[in-house]
Amino acid sequence: GRPTLRLRAVLCGHEGAVTAVALSLRHGRVVSGGLDRRAILWDAVRHCFLRQLGWHPGPLQSVSINQSTGDVVTLGGGDLRVYSVNGDLLAANTSLRRDMPTKAVATDCPYWQNGIIAVVGHQNGDVTLWTIDHNQPMTQIQGDPQDQEGTANVYSDDFHDAASNTIPAQFSVPKQLQLKKHLTSVHRSKITCIKIFSGQEILVGDYNGVISRWSSFRIDQLKPHEQHELLTSV
Repeated sequence: GRPTLRLRAVLCGHEGAVTAVALSLRHGRVVSGGLDRRAILWDAVRHCFLRQLGWHPGPLQSVSINQSTGDVVTLGGGDLRVYSVNGDLLAANTSLRRDMPTKAVATDCPYWQNGIIAVVGHQNGDVTLWTIDHNQPMTQIQGDPQDQEGTANVYSDDFHDAASNTIPAQFSVPKQLQLKKHLTSVHRSKITCIKIFSGQEILVGDYNGVISRWSSFRIDQLKPHEQHELLTSV
């Protein structure tokens, strides 16, 4: 007979519109992001809330799951972050705020390798590739001063101070995300979608209807000596 769809669960946790979702059946995880600046990690087997992934400085633009490790990449308010499959903050970078990122997608590169962790698209059409700087010591990132007031309903193991019921002005980031490659030759308008295939191909679409294809020997595990110019066709 014809295949049918069966409702498996309804997940409720956001206080506004949901803007991004991602699923990993292999790791049994769902991640969602919303206008309420929350990213939430869900159990895809038991269909229950697991953890809130921090408090982002703006609405979530993208959430993505590394299908190899289950790690989660989030983009919200210009902050690019990587969380473990269990929701622990692994790395972050706030310098993207001035570059107006629009989309972020996780690769399948493991966190501990010196490879590309995330691909990010920007308002001006740039595409950037990000890795984790394992030599960078733990740093403090300044929180949003506005978050200090009236945020008692936001709960996060990373950011929430249970004693004072407020969001701390600073939070610790174990590692820094580091820009590894900048692709600027094709797009001249806002990047609207990014898709990665087999760790070797990237398709990028923009607001003006242009699609580019980027190829690498191993886009998810680029080493310094492999930083050759990526091939492209539009």
